[in-house]
Amino acid sequence: MCDFLTVSGADAEGFKTAIHKRGGSTFIDLGETKINFQWECSRDRTSTAILSLGSEEVKDMIDTDGQADAQCHFTMKTTTIIKQT
Repeated sequence: MCDFLTVSGADAEGFKTAIHKRGGSTFIDLGETKINFQWECSRDRTSTAILSLGSEEVKDMIDTDGQADAQCHFTMKTTTIIKQT
């Protein structure tokens, strides 16, 4: 069911309809609450993710491409580690 929300961008009503069409449960509307998602993406956090690949993998990326990149899934910010000369 989560894929349905992700792919279609459905709202709560669309989600209830999709579940009902698939033979799902009856829902009781308890009201609406606004939600907000915030993510603090930092160079340190993304660099740590790159380094978690292991030194050999990062070295290979830098030797091959001259850099190692990682993009945050939530903010879409890219962090690049560049080969030092």
